[in-house]
Amino acid sequence: MVFEDNMKTTAIIEKGKDGTVGIYTPNINHTIVGEGNTIVEAKADFENSLQEIILSYTELDQEVPNELRDIEFEYRFGPQPRCTNRHFSPYAKSPASPKPGTIKDLTVSSSSMSGAAIYSN
Repeated sequence: MVFEDNMKTTAIIEKGKDGTVGIYTPNINHTIVGEGNTIVEAKADFENSLQEIILSYTELDQEVPNELRDIEFEYRFGPQPRCTNRHFSPYAKSPASPKPGTIKDLTVSSSSMSGAAIYSN
């Protein structure tokens, strides 16, 4: 749940069957994801993804949504395992694929090859 006064929300940490770690945000309109071989790597990728999302808004001269401004995360472990492959699914909110039109934009950093996707519910 997002708390409007301090913009704090939960980030779920899950370990896949292949041993990789994924982190995602289930309770905000934008899905932020990160992946790594360890929790530390996944958290760094997750935080980088947030910065890439914010950067994509600023580069397009668009206002950064309020829910992404000064956001803080409470990291919690989710059910294990949920991810089944090396590429952590950005659709971690449900086992089904997203409905057409759900994806607004996709930004991929060529330097890190980590994906920062902008999804809106």
